[in-house]
Amino acid sequence: MKEQLTGKRIGICCKKGLGWKHLMHSIDGMGFEHVELGIPGSDPDSPMFDAFYLQQIRALAEERELPLSVHSPMGTNLAEKVNRIREVSVQIVCEAVKTAETLGARWVTVHLGSAGFSNAESAQKSRCMDIVASAVREILQRTEGSPVQLGLENLPCNPAELGFCRMGDRGEELRYVLDQVSSDRLGVIIDLAHARITASDTAFRELVTAVRERILGFHVHWNDRMTDTHSAIPRKARAELEGYLETIRELVTADAPLLLESYKLEDNLTSLHVLRGTL
Repeated sequence: MKEQLTGKRIGICCKKGLGWKHLMHSIDGMGFEHVELGIPGSDPDSPMFDAFYLQQIRALAEERELPLSVHSPMGTNLAEKVNRIREVSVQIVCEAVKTAETLGARWVTVHLGSAGFSNAESAQKSRCMDIVASAVREILQRTEGSPVQLGLENLPCNPAELGFCRMGDRGEELRYVLDQVSSDRLGVIIDLAHARITASDTAFRELVTAVRERILGFHVHWNDRMTDTHSAIPRKARAELEGYLETIRELVTADAPLLLESYKLEDNLTSLHVLRGTL
């Protein structure tokens, strides 16, 4: 496994309940090589609007030579068909891009959203993907001139019998947005655990193959293939994990970090030990 990780940076995501500054101090000396900061909300008290705080975080990252990225607030829906409602999501993502620029972050990770119909409704989903592509194009136009990229994240794929679906739950949908928008500021974040949910064993390779030249980074956590629990990687999963790492090593030549994304710091440390083969 160590050989498969050669040249790959391992980072960490700041998730629920962890303050950015607290996390930056807590991981000092642990060997993490990238930090993705999750914006907890878009309300007036959100850190995304506190320029002084953002400058403090930037100074800490620069002092420790830690590259940063940002995860836009949860709950936005770029697939919303009501224009005035979707506009709010577009604006929030634009604000996240400005936040990332102040932080000196490399990209903003974005969820594409969901819709209230089954995955089996392919024609409806195609129309929603056009809405998504238009929203992504609008965000890039409004933030033109920014060095910050957008990273479109794959979401878990719901079974066809469920009455709602998520946009970007497979490689061809992410590829479609990339091709429709055609911007060098647009990339992809591959979430390994999302790809495992209700998916075949070949789904991860198919996903990576579809967008491999545009991958900015990976989110790495674990689940029971049914629920997105953001669990630590268990020791018993190492054989399966090695298959995912082999796919990454074979197909992704870019400097795309592996970002551990459990909710608890101790779970991320467990995953770190498993990745490094020390458990």
